Amino acid sequence: MTLHISEAEVRAVLTMPMTIEAVEDISRKQATGEVVVHPRRRFELLGGGFFHYMAAADFSAGFVAMKQYTYVRGKLRFLVPLYEMATGDLLAIIEADYMGQMRTGAASGVATKYLARKNSRFAAIIGTGSQARTQLEAIAAVRKLESARVYGRDAAKRERFCDEMSERLGIPVHASPSAADAVRGADIVCTATTAAQPVVSGADLAPATHINAIGANHAHKRELDDEV
Repeated sequence: MTLHISEAEVRAVLTMPMTIEAVEDISRKQATGEVVVHPRRRFELLGGGFFHYMAAADFSAGFVAMKQYTYVRGKLRFLVPLYEMATGDLLAIIEADYMGQMRTGAASGVATKYLARKNSRFAAIIGTGSQARTQLEAIAAVRKLESARVYGRDAAKRERFCDEMSERLGIPVHASPSAADAVRGADIVCTATTAAQPVVSGADLAPATHINAIGANHAHKRELDDEV
């Protein structure tokens, strides 16, 4: 019987340490050829929306899956069908909005774990959406952060982000009046925006700053300037 796994059920069981471990394991398998990943493709829908899809196979575990999602009238809807490789059976259909947020955060967590300085203590987040939240959560899972700063265009959303993430992570998270102020002196910077023009300038970054730039997933988007 095919399982239908809801967003609520995903949220109930999926943790950031679990997700980071899985992403790191899959990355190693991809390097050895045990996992094949087909990158995202998309096509435009009538009326201006988009359909996106990407697929992967884990030959050692025996599973095949595809992430597929629509972007219509400003709303995203995510699904992941999971198949058993040996039989071709559809094992599950997973509502995958939160899972995608966690997976993207975990990828930055793995990158931060291996590439950021071990003594990194201060993070800056540009963006205040759901992806920005899991980015900070993942960074905090692999580095002992003392504090973080956040900038987003909406002041009310900045304050909500700070309140929520301070409580979740147990560290002070402060709102900044600008992106430049947020990143100045940061050890780790993450951009999680939909910006079409750069939001972070290299002139504002300290030497050896680690950057996770996740928002520019389309040709018309850009988060970092040429100096970075």
